[in-house]
Amino acid sequence: MVRVVVLNWNAAWLTARCLRSLLRTAYPADRLEIVVVDNASIDGSLATLRNDFPTLRFIENESNLGFAEGCNRAMRAVDGVDFVALVNNDATVEPGWLEPLLRALDNPSAGAAVPKMLLESPFAAVTVTGRATITSIDVDGINVTRRCVSDDLGLHAHPTVPLALVRRVEGTAVIHVPVAASSPRVTLTLEPRGEADTIVTTDIDSVTITGEAPGVLPSMPRMLTIELAVGASRTTRINSLGTDLKPWTEGFERWFGEVDRPNLATHETWGFSGGGVLLRAAMLSEVGLFDPAFFAYYEDTDLAWRARRKGWKVVCAPDSVVHHLHGGSAGPEAQGFFFLNYRNWLLTVARNGSPRQMLRAAGVVRRLSWPAFRANVFGTLRRGRRPDTRIVMAWTRVLAGVAARLAPTLRARWTDTVTTRPPVTSVRSRLMPSTPPRPPRQRSGGPVLCYVDVTETLRSGWRAGIQRVVCELVRNLPGAEPDLELVPICWSKVHHRFRRVDAAEQRSLLSSTGAQQPATPPPAPHPLRRTAAAVMHATGSSDLVRAIRRHRELSATSPEHRMLLLDRFEPGSVFLDVDASWNPTTQDRSELLPSLQRHGVHTARFVHDLLPQTHPDWFIPQLVDVSTAHLDAHLDAGSLLLCNSEHTLASVEAYASGHGRPEAEGIVVPMGATTPTSVTADADPTSPYFLTVGTIEPRKNHSVVLDAFERVRETAPDARLVIVGRPGWNSDALIRRLEASGADGVEWRHDVSDAELDSLYAGARAVIAASITEGFGLPVIEALQRGAVVLASRGGALAEAGGDLAEYFDPTSPDELHKLMLTHLHDESRHHERRELVATYTPPTWRDAAVAIGAALVSLARS
Repeated sequence: MVRVVVLNWNAAWLTARCLRSLLRTAYPADRLEIVVVDNASIDGSLATLRNDFPTLRFIENESNLGFAEGCNRAMRAVDGVDFVALVNNDATVEPGWLEPLLRALDNPSAGAAVPKMLLESPFAAVTVTGRATITSIDVDGINVTRRCVSDDLGLHAHPTVPLALVRRVEGTAVIHVPVAASSPRVTLTLEPRGEADTIVTTDIDSVTITGEAPGVLPSMPRMLTIELAVGASRTTRINSLGTDLKPWTEGFERWFGEVDRPNLATHETWGFSGGGVLLRAAMLSEVGLFDPAFFAYYEDTDLAWRARRKGWKVVCAPDSVVHHLHGGSAGPEAQGFFFLNYRNWLLTVARNGSPRQMLRAAGVVRRLSWPAFRANVFGTLRRGRRPDTRIVMAWTRVLAGVAARLAPTLRARWTDTVTTRPPVTSVRSRLMPSTPPRPPRQRSGGPVLCYVDVTETLRSGWRAGIQRVVCELVRNLPGAEPDLELVPICWSKVHHRFRRVDAAEQRSLLSSTGAQQPATPPPAPHPLRRTAAAVMHATGSSDLVRAIRRHRELSATSPEHRMLLLDRFEPGSVFLDVDASWNPTTQDRSELLPSLQRHGVHTARFVHDLLPQTHPDWFIPQLVDVSTAHLDAHLDAGSLLLCNSEHTLASVEAYASGHGRPEAEGIVVPMGATTPTSVTADADPTSPYFLTVGTIEPRKNHSVVLDAFERVRETAPDARLVIVGRPGWNSDALIRRLEASGADGVEWRHDVSDAELDSLYAGARAVIAASITEGFGLPVIEALQRGAVVLASRGGALAEAGGDLAEYFDPTSPDELHKLMLTHLHDESRHHERRELVATYTPPTWRDAAVAIGAALVSLARS
């Protein structure tokens, strides 16, 4: 029995990719348990993962416990489990990854087995000849400098910035750059030095930079940016074959950056990385788990060292292959890395090392910290300049952290405190810098980032019509298109910026629609507030009051919301408008879209209909104005228009042509239908009823339905009409008629759950879609999907939705509708013939819609 543990922290796309690969593991499903541990993610990734992987087991931690205690939560109770595998969420596994590790542990003295971990991206070679300092290396506009591999570069510690390196070429250096298979160009930013030329070459391209003239001293560095094409030559490189210790006891990954080679033999290694390892449960029971106080980094080295001290071996099985997106979820770029890496290294040596090893480690710390202190503090003070204390303060934190944990760590050399430590709720050191979640960012080779604005859906509380489309796409897009990373966002009015949705908001978007209740309207202002406002304007103090109010609102913002704010949209990403974002709850598109496109962001809009433009009398003037401005902004920006029907696409093209806008670039994508619940109803009830679903407003044409139904009641007095829909604009007269018709067989239901609506669809004699026009007509396909006979008007796209399966009438003719209704009440053979025809219907699903939309957005970003 094998338990596989994957830790997630605000990284749904990475974790989902990892889980999909694990679910393809070639191993009996009844002996493989996948456990996802979530470290109190604040971005809604837990809700996304639960939605996409409903059969997996999830452990939800109450706070961010780091990698060590996070994994411990899934490793403590191992009754009935023989082995525990740890796989980083930024890694993927080959289907046959597990069996070689299990074979390696046939040796009863082996406590852990490690795979061959490969760096995920293929590498292209860039050769630099001459003397130069390399500042950055970009692929497709994405900085990959830290992920490059080279044995020839001179790497020097930056004099003031912790963990930063200065990369120098003295002679010739071959730099292996991670590139996606389709990436054709690499961009280098460098500073040539000296009189000789600097030559940069790839397998198909070359650039020569002329050296400085002899005797000329430049007044400022020559920082140059060059771009080179890259051919098809690629190499696959190794991330690790287990771990080992350097002579001064720092841990390192064996064979890092070496070219992969086949047929490597199984062999013993010193230690393992927690990013990919199979652990024997018996070894964990004897040695203990990760030290929770380590939080992250070196917890695996510490556990491996403790296991070796008790006689356990670690075996490398290269036939097991794991691909690792190096630094995908953490690494040196994390704010707390410097503190945790060096503190935990010194604590690991203190717990496990010999006195000589402890002295060597202390000597290395002195060599790393003292010169920085001398140069940046003593030296600058002596020259009368302000000291740069960044590196000094970083080392001070490390040494203070070591001092705080040294006593319990030394005691653990002779006791079993790590094994018996009870579950903890807080493991963060007070000295540890804060580590907010990374904002979404582009990665070389993918995925495509897609921001979708859900502000209005969250604000309104409705889950019908447009809001249902929003929720279904948020629910289905992540699983339907693996090359798309969906980022739901909303507008923060107080910050004047977008932020990612939080965990509660994401759960709201993914939950069942349930009862469709709008947000509670704000209370009417108190008369004293109007008086106070008049006084403020008269005295000129309104600006001061607004500033105070804004300060209070900013102070009241939760820390999570501040951490989720977006500084920018990533270049190369896609911004998708699918919500009713013309409402004044989000940023005006005439301002936003040009700004996005100037920064390399693609834009797309899902077009539900053009009714405010084609039938403005059905809407309040303000809505017509703002929705038209919204449409114009997308047309002017050249956004990709995703239309729900051929009718909608034709309407957009006609509007653009008739209003002097750029030619619309649009495609038609299928609309989905919500999967029915298990609720069913009698298809032929003793008291037959007709059903119509839609907001109570003029365009839905309820008056024609009521007129036809009144005539039906003349010959079928037991017939009923059920109307489902919330009140809409300009519907007062219709609502009065509905309320007065209650005794005449008409039942108006304001709010129903999904299950109730399914029962109504299934039990209806026929479902009536009478709209004068529609952009699509979702109730038509929902009714057909549930086996209901559909009577639809010929308005707009309703005929597209119903095809040959629905029967149609003129939306202005109660007579035609009346005849169809009577037919299905009195002609049983005709009614059952239509029901049998409807039974052949295969509806499009929301996943079908998500697949089509996802493919269009990925194509847009990569075009």
